[in-house]
Amino acid sequence: MQENTPENLEVKRQVFALIDRLADPQTVIASSTSALLPSKFTDHLQGRHRCLVVHPINPPYLIPAAEVVPAPWTSADTVERTRAFLIDAGHAPLVMKRELDGFIMNRLQGALLEEAFRLVADGYASVEDVDIGIRDGLALRWSFMGPFETIDLNAPGGVRDYVERYQSIYSNIFPQTLRRVDWAGEVMKTVEADRRERLPRENLGERQVWRERVRPAAQFKPEVASLNMGSINFGLYHLADKYETFKFDWEKPHLEATRDLVFRNSFKDIEYILATCYDNGTRFEFECYDIAHLYNLSHFADRGLVKPPFFVQSVFGLLGGIGTHPEDVAHMKRTADRLFGDQFRWSVLGAGASQLRIAAQSAALGGNIRVGLEDSLWAGKGKLAKSNAEQVLLARKIIEGLGMEVATPDEAREILSLKGGDKVAF
Repeated sequence: MQENTPENLEVKRQVFALIDRLADPQTVIASSTSALLPSKFTDHLQGRHRCLVVHPINPPYLIPAAEVVPAPWTSADTVERTRAFLIDAGHAPLVMKRELDGFIMNRLQGALLEEAFRLVADGYASVEDVDIGIRDGLALRWSFMGPFETIDLNAPGGVRDYVERYQSIYSNIFPQTLRRVDWAGEVMKTVEADRRERLPRENLGERQVWRERVRPAAQFKPEVASLNMGSINFGLYHLADKYETFKFDWEKPHLEATRDLVFRNSFKDIEYILATCYDNGTRFEFECYDIAHLYNLSHFADRGLVKPPFFVQSVFGLLGGIGTHPEDVAHMKRTADRLFGDQFRWSVLGAGASQLRIAAQSAALGGNIRVGLEDSLWAGKGKLAKSNAEQVLLARKIIEGLGMEVATPDEAREILSLKGGDKVAF
């Protein structure tokens, strides 16, 4: 049982007392606290031997690591049951031998932040340069191995060899790290000014959403992931006037809100996503909503950030992107042919009622087809599709009606140069 109340010691003491009284005696009772030691809120409990901290790392639905922190009286059986449960649930437990302020993650993060603030406060580096050092440097290494494995591999003779070679560098640095900079003091003016120049306060929410978008692909290392090749106005608001009734209260306001919706993918965003995911062996479905997006893809290809064969998914029929006229489809194909030659695989996505009509044009031009309920709810004029499978069957009829065959999963993987289902992390 997991407790998730606010970081208030008295509240946690009361809640744990209640849970300990009501829960089955065999139930493990864990807290999500990120700062309070378990001994502070479990010392008064009769069943304190079954209590501990399980601190998930934000966001827990994407990051597998979770800290397991026992109190002095937590039984070894409780710790082991918790560790085994987390592994079975797909997490990566960090099991502490005993409790300590900050646990593991906050102590490591705190050490890094202390030095980051010192470097900026003392005028040795800018805020952005410190971020670059982590984002484009250490983080790329640490994304797949920890500090001890890193140094074990960074010297010919392993970890002892590394220490013998390089410990003197760090022993010289250490005395300089013993002075604290007040994070809320003068340095905050510099840090905040830099961050607000790069990201206005009103855009924080949008950037936070962007951060969450890339994490699933980075964490789970899929064979293929979608990547929009630019920012677009994404309008669905016109549909709000098309229907008189809605099943749910949120539907019409959601549609209306897209009057002011921009789906953002700047060049910097795309660069980050490519750098984050390409080392995973993930290939991209490059979604191109207009001709300019093909040129954006060509730009990244010229810079060597993407490698052929490119899987180009041309998207038609969304307000804010290219239309559904046959000339629009042909123009997309001609432009892709001119930019990429034989180094790409072309597919189409027709939004809404245009799905199958666009699919037929692509098949006739030698292209591939994407269908599914994400793109359209229809299985013919006025007929709602019952499932993705129903739309796939209709697309198959189009392909076979033109004298072609549908690729098998293995053939599709070969066509798209995918790494294989055995090389993902889920």
